[in-house]
Amino acid sequence: MKNLFFIVGIFLSTMLCGNTPEKLASISFATMWAPQSEFAGFYMAQEKGFYKELGLDVTIIDSTPGKSAAQMLASKEVNIGIMWLYEALKLNDNGLKFINIAQIIQKSATMLIGKKSQGINDLSDINGKSIGIWPGGIKLQAKTFIKNHELQVNLIHQSYSVDAFLENDVNIASAMWYNEYYMILNAGYDPDEITSFFFKDYGLNFPEDALYVNKTYLEENPESVKKFVLASLKGWIYAFQNSDETIEAVLNRMEAARLPANESHQRWMLDRMYDIIIGDCYKSFGKLKQTDFKKVQSIMMKSEIIENAIDFNNFYQPQV
Repeated sequence: MKNLFFIVGIFLSTMLCGNTPEKLASISFATMWAPQSEFAGFYMAQEKGFYKELGLDVTIIDSTPGKSAAQMLASKEVNIGIMWLYEALKLNDNGLKFINIAQIIQKSATMLIGKKSQGINDLSDINGKSIGIWPGGIKLQAKTFIKNHELQVNLIHQSYSVDAFLENDVNIASAMWYNEYYMILNAGYDPDEITSFFFKDYGLNFPEDALYVNKTYLEENPESVKKFVLASLKGWIYAFQNSDETIEAVLNRMEAARLPANESHQRWMLDRMYDIIIGDCYKSFGKLKQTDFKKVQSIMMKSEIIENAIDFNNFYQPQV
């Protein structure tokens, strides 16, 4: 927790001072999914008035399977949205101009998991096994991992559930540390019964949740964008320091959205968000590392997902 207090001191001292302006600047902000602890820092920034203190009236909009944050950004339905790095790079390669203004998640939470009862104890045991992988760009990490280690496997389409893994329809499943991994534990497995392969531990740290804006919007609203980032980072600090209050706020939002609200799962998720947002990488809190950027861009070019390299300093424009 000392790291948190260190960060709190920095950001509280950099927050713009003064009375709340009479007229607030409106900002619409899209998350990547339905309400959950993955976005707790933004919820707390709104609920504790951090946005309002800096003169912002922020509306938080949930993404849906039919309308992503990227789609809403592209159509200018929202001003700021959450995307993963590989998604933003692909969209920029297609002619859109999205700028990374803050990298929230520092460590990839994406992983493969196998059961030790099926003989999966280390990397070599993956050979000859079936692996469930998600569709879309998220499969890039898994495919690169398989290629890098020259593994011979049977790839199977995996839905966003763990049923196939639990029913032994696949030997190894794709998972997010804060989501599917918990579901498997909640289904009765102990951590020591599972072998985990975090992609970040194999040189494939693909940064996930980050804040993106359209280049034109940033140029026209530099102060509002800066204030949004400052207040959002302060919201994350508050969320980690006040976990009980934060979980209650998350559950309220889930219930309002008529979603099943599991307190234990949301608490697990918030703890994991601390690990991958701050943890032992607190010195880069909110920053996109150039090494991570270059790694992802290089893999995407080699895989022919994108054609053109983007200059780091044009793509990433930090606000703090």
